[in-house]
Amino acid sequence: MTSLRVETLVIGDELLTGRISDTNSTFVGDKLFQLGVVVQRHTVIADVIETIQEEMTLASQPADVVIALGGRGPTPDDRTAAAVGKLLKCDLVDDVAAKEYLLKRLEKLGRAVTPQALKQVKYPSAMKPIPNPVGAAAGFWGAIKDCEFFFLPGVPEEMMVMYSETVEPKIQSIGKTAPIHHDLWSCYAIWESELQRLLDPIEASLSKDSWIGYRTSPPDNHVTLYTKLKPGSPDHLKITNAIDAVLKPHVFSRSETLEELLLKLLAEKRISVS
Repeated sequence: MTSLRVETLVIGDELLTGRISDTNSTFVGDKLFQLGVVVQRHTVIADVIETIQEEMTLASQPADVVIALGGRGPTPDDRTAAAVGKLLKCDLVDDVAAKEYLLKRLEKLGRAVTPQALKQVKYPSAMKPIPNPVGAAAGFWGAIKDCEFFFLPGVPEEMMVMYSETVEPKIQSIGKTAPIHHDLWSCYAIWESELQRLLDPIEASLSKDSWIGYRTSPPDNHVTLYTKLKPGSPDHLKITNAIDAVLKPHVFSRSETLEELLLKLLAEKRISVS
């Protein structure tokens, strides 16, 4: 695995009620995985200044990068900028580009310019702004101790663009990344614990750049080889051939679920289900 340690810090009271799913961390985790970075920890916390400061301080110790999501809106419970400003003992200043975008949008909508609306364009002066090309909420980034923090709004449409255009390139410049490839074995009529017993000798022989994951979805179980080895290379084939040999009696597919395979076979035989 990579030596670059990345964590996400998701801020929002509504995410702790169970009524709203945290899709932002899923997006960020998937994008990082494509870079070859496995997120070490996802943390969800309330919109409380002291809690935000405490979690930032805790995360800055082991992590190289923390991506904080949420708390950048105009309402009283959006406290991320204030928490960072107090922690770094600096004032909040306007993101000029974000303010210009907001003022034009308010004028177009015929709405008044209020302190509440302007709140979302402010960021801690000790940080650097992250452009938001599709919204008014200012993003910002900078170092806290030896860790780089990136603060993005929780609105998915804004967060995704800001992550892709600014955050991801900066992460790539901070630490070396390499794509992670994966091979799948879908198995039937075998316990997950038995799969692991069969694969124990292979797992023990793997280098730090390869590892095996298990996922159960009764009545089938899935084995995934994650690796930074080049697909088709001798080292990669050595591992996949070894897994093939061990799991051959139990594997029904290398790419499809049981349902997908069944539908494919029915279609080939022109059999319909009613």
